[in-house]
Order: sequence, then structure tokens, then C-alpha cells
Amino acid sequence: MKIWFIDSLRNIKKRIISWLSIVAIVLIGTTLILGLFFASATVSTASSNFMIAQNFKDFDVSCSLGIKADEIDKIKALEDVKDAEGQITFGGVATIGET
Repeated sequence: MKIWFIDSLRNIKKRIISWLSIVAIVLIGTTLILGLFFASATVSTASSNFMIAQNFKDFDVSCSLGIKADEIDKIKALEDVKDAEGQITFGGVATIGET
């Protein structure tokens, strides 16, 4: 074991530039992986906290036939629902200027 260690040190001294380049590549790779891991965790936490703080809606319920006001009241009455609201949407075409 001692001979292997001495031989390893001798090889490192002979090829110090190669050894340093390998160490640098390993450090860059480790930094990249850790940076991506912690950045994704931070972005996920921050976006979740932002959505909760701004009280964004969780999902939309839509129907091609429309949803009536009494159906919205039934949705509001559900135990896990904080709020429900209706929305009217329609399509149209607008022309500006000469046609």
C-alpha cells in the first residue's frame, strides 16, 4: 500500500498539469451538478410560495354548454373549495382602420 501511494505521488509530480486539469474538470462538473440541483429546488419552492401568496386559482372548470350560477354555488359549497367564480368568454373579430 505504501509503495502504491509513493508511486502515485511520483506520477502526480511528473504530470502535475494533467493532474490539475483532471481535478479542475471534476470540480467544474461537481459545481454544475450541485448548481442545477439547488437552483431547481429554489425555483420550485419560490414559485410555489408565490402562487400561494398571490392566491392563484388551482384549476378551471369549463363546459361547452356553459355553467349556470346555481352550479357555481354548488361548487362553492364543497368543503375543500375556498372560492369559485363564473366567467363569460366569447370570440369576436375587430377591424381597425379601413376594410
